[in-house]
Amino acid sequence: MRSMTGFAETQEVGNGFSVSLRIKSVNGRYLDCQFRLPDSFVGLEPQLLAMLKPEVSRGKVTVWMELRIDDPGKAGAHVNTGILSNYATELETLKEQFPMLSFSVPMTVLFNRDANLLVQEQDSGFQDDVKQTVLSGFARLLVSFNGGRKREGDFLQKDFEERLSSLSENLGEVEKQREGFLERQVETFRERLEELLPREYQDESRIMQEAGLMADRLDITEELVRFRSHLSSFRSVFKETGAVGKKLDFILQEMNREVNTIGSKSRDELIAHRVVLMKTELEKIREQVQNIE
Repeated sequence: MRSMTGFAETQEVGNGFSVSLRIKSVNGRYLDCQFRLPDSFVGLEPQLLAMLKPEVSRGKVTVWMELRIDDPGKAGAHVNTGILSNYATELETLKEQFPMLSFSVPMTVLFNRDANLLVQEQDSGFQDDVKQTVLSGFARLLVSFNGGRKREGDFLQKDFEERLSSLSENLGEVEKQREGFLERQVETFRERLEELLPREYQDESRIMQEAGLMADRLDITEELVRFRSHLSSFRSVFKETGAVGKKLDFILQEMNREVNTIGSKSRDELIAHRVVLMKTELEKIREQVQNIE
């Protein structure tokens, strides 16, 4: 079981260059990947995505790549002398046409206004070296990334175990409180009836019949059994591999449904108190389940 939130980074060193790789993920219903790569290496995105998909099932994932060229000879940067020559020719023409004016144009102005003046063309061999470094580094990055998410998942599992134990304890108290429920309903019904009709005029068989119908309407045996089954199913998911977040979320919805039914059927103050405690624990679990892949 792994968390959907995670972060990892690595620094890879090549021949005359270094590459920084970072990956970050947050909660998401589906897998949503974004790659922030240098323009010269956007073609790596399909390969990186193919490596990512088997390792990450859900979440919004962002990957950053930064390239630092330490060897100037490998940068492949040069000035486009053809464009610069055109600018120089135009300036000379203006000087001849308007001799009364003085022209002085700093080179920085030209470079700031025309991005095509500075061209960066890395040779194919250098690009291949960078690509291989990125791919091997990304494989190591994913291992670190998933390791961190697994540790976070283990922490969440411990929290789940504690809350599931609390739910089981409260459920046991509810089951104890249900013992003698029919007898209590008969006594309550009898007390209310005596306020209206003396005992000697009461029909005992009718009293038992009405109490039985009431007990049947308020019976929560099935809900208790199903809730215990859901507790067992929730714990069994911990042993599974891969993405289990959606399965946990579904089981949790069923547990909430049973608790709500128990609360609506129960006319017992102690049971109502236990139901409130159980709903509180389920809400805390629900918040954490949203982080599970």
